[in-house]
Amino acid sequence: MMMRVDLSVPRPFAFDVFSLTLKRVFLILVVAGAVAFFFMAAVKYFSFTESSYTRWWVNRWALLTHVIAGSIALFAGPIQFISVIRDRYLRAHRSIGYLYFGGVVVGSLTGYYLGFYSVVGPLLGYPLIALSTAWLLSTVISVAYILRYRVNEHRLWMTRSYILTYSFVLFRVLFELPVLREYPPAVRAGTIMWFAWVAPILVYEIGRTIWNLRYEYIPKSLGTKDQFAATSDQ
Repeated sequence: MMMRVDLSVPRPFAFDVFSLTLKRVFLILVVAGAVAFFFMAAVKYFSFTESSYTRWWVNRWALLTHVIAGSIALFAGPIQFISVIRDRYLRAHRSIGYLYFGGVVVGSLTGYYLGFYSVVGPLLGYPLIALSTAWLLSTVISVAYILRYRVNEHRLWMTRSYILTYSFVLFRVLFELPVLREYPPAVRAGTIMWFAWVAPILVYEIGRTIWNLRYEYIPKSLGTKDQFAATSDQ
């Protein structure tokens, strides 16, 4: 007869302090990157001139809407990860969540348009469509979970959603690397667009799994894992 036993034990205080500090530092770096991206890559599109949009002038309205919606999601997202706001100001947390959700929906829909009618061609269009799909679905799943009061799953999918939101920042950073400038712009943009959202999601999933495995342990009082498995099968 198989008997299930809860092996969870309180994590050490040092672990909690380290985890909290790491999250705060990481969040600060994320916000700093978002601000830098906004002023270096997004602000120029608010100057509604052909010289600002260059080849994208033909899709100017969709691109402007995409930039505005994406910027809203980019800056609303980090606020949702601040525990003080999330725990003490639930109404504000929900309102910002609605704002984030709206930004993602509009941003992904305009992303579809820019992908299907990409002035760079399918090399950029296909990965942009794939990113828009993953971006929209992860956000919708996150909302679906919180509507069912499944908070842990909601936070997990919200994290995935924001990683996809932040992929535009990573795309711009990689696109401007001097070492990649020798490649044709279309090839460079398409390849980097795939990498900018697939790689971070893979890193997050692998890192999250390793992190959980690292700190899930069996107390010494229960013996080794093999000994525990043998007793639990009795």
